[in-house]
Amino acid sequence: MLKIVIIENERLVRKGLILTFDWEEMDSIIIGEASNGEEGMAVIKDKAPDVVITDIRMPEIDGLQMIEQLQKEGVHAEYIIISGYDDFKYAQNAIRLGVVDFLLKPINEEELAACLNKIQKRIEKNIKTEKLVHKISHLNESPYILFEKYFENYPLNTHETLITNTIDFIKTNITSDLSIKAISEHLQVSTGHLSRSFKKSTGYTILEYITFVRIKKAIDYLENTDYHISEVAYAAGFNDPKYFSHVFRKNVGVTPTEFRNRLN
Repeated sequence: MLKIVIIENERLVRKGLILTFDWEEMDSIIIGEASNGEEGMAVIKDKAPDVVITDIRMPEIDGLQMIEQLQKEGVHAEYIIISGYDDFKYAQNAIRLGVVDFLLKPINEEELAACLNKIQKRIEKNIKTEKLVHKISHLNESPYILFEKYFENYPLNTHETLITNTIDFIKTNITSDLSIKAISEHLQVSTGHLSRSFKKSTGYTILEYITFVRIKKAIDYLENTDYHISEVAYAAGFNDPKYFSHVFRKNVGVTPTEFRNRLN
């Protein structure tokens, strides 16, 4: 059941939304309300809703400003904008902020129900993906999943510019035929010095990191595109689809096809 907070400065409109719609039929429940953006931020932080339905035009802090501030603070929710103004600029800004939908007043219950259904499916897919990644991360203690968690939190300092430059170059050129020699020539250091420095700083070899980045890129394509497995392989920087499948299974625990099937 979706937990919803409604933010609307017009009391009659807000109460109308809360009291007249069949929220139970839409597999939802109202857990909070607010009359302006500032109050809304406090309610959202306190209640942690799945969905926020908010007006745009409100005094002091409008709906979009509220959403932007919450996102900057790392507060996660799905947002539906409602407005009495058919304003394209608002719609553009709403899309930029990742708002699910932009509904005009008076709100049509069927449109709202369709929007909530879309959100429910999105949330279910995200949960399924998180569970799969969690499961995969424990299969064979995949070093690349573990390395991802390690490296995201790794405190690089000013003496490790070489490492950050190496990582940037790899990510930028991941579809190229990368080699330690090519990277060292670009960074104007010896291959030995580069290899030793990278291994000492991260605990992983450069080739392991290249594979890690390519696996990550492949996972993104498998989740978000309809590319054939061979197309995913080439897009992620692998020259041989069969080798790609072998490497993917070795490090993730399942084949690319099995990974995609479990997502669906």
